[in-house]
Formats: sequence, C-alpha cells, structure tokens
Amino acid sequence: MEYNDYILLFILIGIVALFVIILRKTSSNKYKDIFRYSLMVHLHDHEPSQQRIHKVKQIYDEYEIPIQFMKATHWKYDKQELMTYPIDESSSYFKKRTGAYGLAGSLYKCLYKAYTENWPYLLFLEDDAIPIPKNKDEFHNKLRYILNHLPDNGKNIYFLSTTIYCQKNVPQNVWLQKKDYKIGIAGGTSVLFSKEFIHKIITKLKTSRINKAIDHYLYQEAPDAWFWTGDISDNGMFCGLYSQIDCHCNQRKSVMNEL
Repeated sequence: MEYNDYILLFILIGIVALFVIILRKTSSNKYKDIFRYSLMVHLHDHEPSQQRIHKVKQIYDEYEIPIQFMKATHWKYDKQELMTYPIDESSSYFKKRTGAYGLAGSLYKCLYKAYTENWPYLLFLEDDAIPIPKNKDEFHNKLRYILNHLPDNGKNIYFLSTTIYCQKNVPQNVWLQKKDYKIGIAGGTSVLFSKEFIHKIITKLKTSRINKAIDHYLYQEAPDAWFWTGDISDNGMFCGLYSQIDCHCNQRKSVMNEL
C-alpha cells in the first residue's frame, strides 16, 4: 500500500468517525429536547383532576420525567374561552360528550402555542398518561429508540399510546397505521406532532372547525398517522409507551365522565 493510500484511508476513517459523532449528537439533542417541547393538559381547579395528577406526579418523579403543564379548558367553566377557538360546539360528538369539547380546546391551545412559538415538534399528553415500561431506564431507552426511528422522516403525527380494550393479536414494538389494525382502537392520550403537521392543521383550522373528539378528529385529518404498538399494559387496556392511570378493561374510570 502506498503512503498516499494510507493517508487517504486515515482521512476516510476520520470522516466516517466524525459523521457518527455528529449523528449521535443530533439524536441525543433531539431526545434531550423532547420534554422541552411537551405539554400536559390539566384542569387546575377540579378536585378529581388534582387527585389524579398527584398520583401521576409521583410516577413521573420516579421515572425522572419533567412535566410542563398547559391549563386545560373545561367545557362549562371556560366556555367563553372555548367560543374563541375553531371548535364546533354544536357537533353531535360534543353534545354527547361535553368533556370531549373541553379537551378539544385543550389540544388546540397546545397546537397553537407550538405553532406561534415555532416549536420543532410537540409531545401532547393528557394528565392521566403514565409510562407502560417497568422502570425509568426502560422508559427512556424506548423513548430514545422511538425518536430515532420515526417513519416518514419525523414529518407526520405519531400516537405513542393506543387504547385496545384488551383485544389480542396486536404485534409489539412496531409502527402501524390505523388501516393495519384488525381491531377497534381509540385514544389521544399521548401524541407526538411534527412541525409540518402542526402548521398544516393550524392553517386548516383558520377556515374550518374541530367537530369530533380529538382522537377521531386526528384519525380523520391524518389517515396515514403512525401508531407505536410498543408494549401492552399489564391490564391489557393499552399498548404503546403510555397507558392511562385508573383505566381498566372491566372498570374504566372515565376522565370525561368526571368533567
């Protein structure tokens, strides 16, 4: 091997090593920022919500997960605020489930904040979202894996938890789209929104209104959204990275019913 060939080889090795370092740093920074761009919606002046968030905070402290709260909108007590948002109060969905009307306002507030502040993405959480993994290391490792393996180059929306109602035959730790599920699913407990989708939906809502519960609305507006199947919760009610506290297949404590 000629002297110049050795030099060229060392240069190539150096370039590859630099690329790997940059790639790892980029992935690490993206993971590090995820909770900076997360919002958990929570009703401040609502006793059942306060009791629930006390238990949730204990779990998040144990898992070393930071929480940034966004004041949720209550369908009754925040009616004046909700009337300023692009949400169709007269929708049959909201007539049947008034709590879903308030939650739609909470989601819009989060999306609008991310839009106006030009966030790179938004991790939206309801205040009953708790990790499925057994410990903090497993949770953070799985979250890191998810962020580094987002389909569509991270430019879609990604459901990190899905209500499967204890139905079986859900493959674990893969990305699926709704059309891939052979069972009924629901839930908007934890959703990762890309910057591209945030801008798309806020732009659309300048001339339209949310007229369904947030999970059904997002299914409608993002038919190609992705769902992380992750692990199945111990009680079989959920799959993904998060479940909902106090929600079980045969004894579901509905947050909506409390509102």
